[in-house]
Amino acid sequence: MRRQKNLQRAASVTLSALLLAGAAASPALAANVRARHDLTAALTLANDSLYRPSSIGGTYLGVNDDGLYEFEVTIPADFQSQPTPLEPDHYYLQHEISNPEVLGSRAQYYYGIRPGKSDITYSVSESSDGPFTPKAIVHVTVVSKEDYLALTGLDHIHKWYYSYDSDGPTCIKESVSSRKCMTCGENQIIEVRPKLEHQYESRVTTPATATKSGVRTYTCSLCGDSYTETIQKIGGTTESVIVKDPNAKAAVSSNQGEQNYSWYASKPVTSYLYERQDGNLTRVECIEGKVVVENYDSSFQLLTSDSVPMELELFGGFYAGEGYNFLIFGQQNPEESQSKEVVRVVKYSKDWKRLDASSLKGANTTIPFRAGSLRCAEYNGMLYITTSHQMFKSKDRLNHQSNLLIGIRESDMAITDSRYDVLYAATGYVSHSFNQFILVDESGRLVTMDHGDAYPRSAVLFQYKNPAGSEKFGTASYGEVMTFYGAIGENYTNAALGGLAASGRNYLSVMNTAVQNGSANSKSVRNVVLYVTGQSDLNSTKTVQLTNYSAGGTTSASVPQLVKLSEDRFLVLWEINTMDQYGNFEADGTICYVIVDGSGKQIGQAQSGKARLSDCQPITVDGKAVWYVTSNSAPKFYEINQNGSLTAYSAASSGTQQLGQSASGLDFKDVPANAYYLDAVKWAVDQNITGGTSANTFSPNASCTRAQMVTFLWRAAGSPAPKSTTNPFKDISSTDYFYNAVLWAVEQGITSGTGADTFSPGATVTRGQTVTFLHRAAGSPLAGSSGFNDVSDGAYYAKAVAWANENGITSGTGSNKFSPGADCTRSQIVTLLYRANN
Repeated sequence: MRRQKNLQRAASVTLSALLLAGAAASPALAANVRARHDLTAALTLANDSLYRPSSIGGTYLGVNDDGLYEFEVTIPADFQSQPTPLEPDHYYLQHEISNPEVLGSRAQYYYGIRPGKSDITYSVSESSDGPFTPKAIVHVTVVSKEDYLALTGLDHIHKWYYSYDSDGPTCIKESVSSRKCMTCGENQIIEVRPKLEHQYESRVTTPATATKSGVRTYTCSLCGDSYTETIQKIGGTTESVIVKDPNAKAAVSSNQGEQNYSWYASKPVTSYLYERQDGNLTRVECIEGKVVVENYDSSFQLLTSDSVPMELELFGGFYAGEGYNFLIFGQQNPEESQSKEVVRVVKYSKDWKRLDASSLKGANTTIPFRAGSLRCAEYNGMLYITTSHQMFKSKDRLNHQSNLLIGIRESDMAITDSRYDVLYAATGYVSHSFNQFILVDESGRLVTMDHGDAYPRSAVLFQYKNPAGSEKFGTASYGEVMTFYGAIGENYTNAALGGLAASGRNYLSVMNTAVQNGSANSKSVRNVVLYVTGQSDLNSTKTVQLTNYSAGGTTSASVPQLVKLSEDRFLVLWEINTMDQYGNFEADGTICYVIVDGSGKQIGQAQSGKARLSDCQPITVDGKAVWYVTSNSAPKFYEINQNGSLTAYSAASSGTQQLGQSASGLDFKDVPANAYYLDAVKWAVDQNITGGTSANTFSPNASCTRAQMVTFLWRAAGSPAPKSTTNPFKDISSTDYFYNAVLWAVEQGITSGTGADTFSPGATVTRGQTVTFLHRAAGSPLAGSSGFNDVSDGAYYAKAVAWANENGITSGTGSNKFSPGADCTRSQIVTLLYRANN
């Protein structure tokens, strides 16, 4: 409708412009104009090519047999410039006049010299060098000034000043071109071009997780207009309550100093630490052909120990996702088979139950993870992996090495993109690539960093055009943060990449490097350097040298590590290496560390302490950097707080939490460790919603009363005091433990009792009543159909059951039934309440 109105408006404007310009030299010509004005307007608006017929070029006759726009016009012999017949008029035009005694020209414009007839043919080109193609012809009749005024009925000849909208229409405004008579001031609209359609591009601005919905923002690339939509929570699993195993023993390993490169290249990280949802810590480490999984409490006391089998011969790495854990394995492919599995990514629940796996086959790979590491990032249900591989033999009969990228959709573990061929820099390709890092920045952009020795020979940052959460990587912009001295492909670069992080505006990376002038070798002194690269310009990097160890001296720095403590605080750590009697640098048991802000500015003085680093990347727990080190031993944990205080902890195997005991000290002997409601009971006890039915029983299968149900709800809401003390029920008393809970539930519209003045506190609550209470407590949100065979649409609990099913609070009792009239047990109620609140 809007476009139709614009067309009508343009049509009337076109007719007016042609008539007032004196295009109609006779009644017949005026009729011809009226017959054609709709066609002229439609062509003017619909033809969006480089040139189109102009509404003021004369009477438009259509396209002639030669394919030219054809016009006729009557003008006075007054030497005043006439408009060209084509829009726009600011490209390249040439013209040819058939009778130069009648018509003259100035630039691309023509004018009347003396009465008579002449044609003028216009040819067009997008370049001043041509070629020029004939596009329009105007049949011009020139009359005297007196005859022109008589024909048009005007008292003067207009002298026009033209105003063209050179920017054209946008999606927030139409484009209007006009002209004004310098004699009488009359204004005429030449052309109105309607607003453009929005061209929206989308990106995930807040990723969805297993516990939170996300936001996708659509932004018009033309005008910046934007709107958002909600992304539903993605799938995921949760962690069960840890039950201490008094027989658990910490695995022995040696990972100290393993953050350092082996000669010129890094290697896969084998030691990991992550914070659990309950605040405890989990160690994951590949040791002697198996993956050890150990849980520690917040005081670094061992709780449980277990292991996960290696599924292929090579260990690539581990990633603790929001809703799943992932292990990456690989195997060699010396026969260069296109069908052999070379990389396997295995998905586990947060309790380490194997769920699914992806397989990358062939992939131009003979050895995965070769001369490089492996790191992962996660965003909105996508898992991204950057690593390295040794490729199939190339034309020179050599097996070259490069980086390798994999994108996986977590829901079904489908590999949606992978890059393993010899490519070019704009695809994120680096050869050789000796270390790899990856992150998603605060703007939702996927960023990788590689240590390259050939193409390019630098530490290089990539920022991918497709936003994080996309199934394809897309092309990438890149910037060389630091270039290395030496020949292309010379493996030894006298530098090592140690970490990558993002602040609000910058990317921070750390390296150790010797002097890059050709004089360095493997025994040269190295210093720690911080690089600060602008996120909006990857070629703008500031260098901050954090150490100043003298070349030729006996002190050097290890490969550093970088930890993001908060949005604008970062910790850089490195080990002090001293020269031994053989001229080699070895760690002396001291680390140095400094805190910087997001722009690379140092906060306070550098500090040091007795500690070691390892390939365990320090993580942030409550604003503190935490990592562990082993030296043919169980883990030794280190912690640096925001003030720079360093503390060491030995991982003792004793703890205070006993088998079968909840975190609040209530020993429920009737709650098995594998019970589906274990997490819910733990949560309910921790939140003081229930304390059990005795000191050591919970009675999970006991029926629950209406009084107990509203008390659970009231305590989950924080036990708020009711606003009214008026008791509407004769069967409850102010001395009852559930009194305030019932009054509050009535005020909130959660229940109105079982009769006019009864609440029936001792009556057993049914499953239908339970979800109805929960639904009302949640504000009675809208829901669709429940989908259960035994829940009719007219039932009072129908909407509540539908809401509970849609939100994962319940999936029924089996066989597509909900059993609304069945008694609701204590275990079922705390489970429903737990899911509704989590």
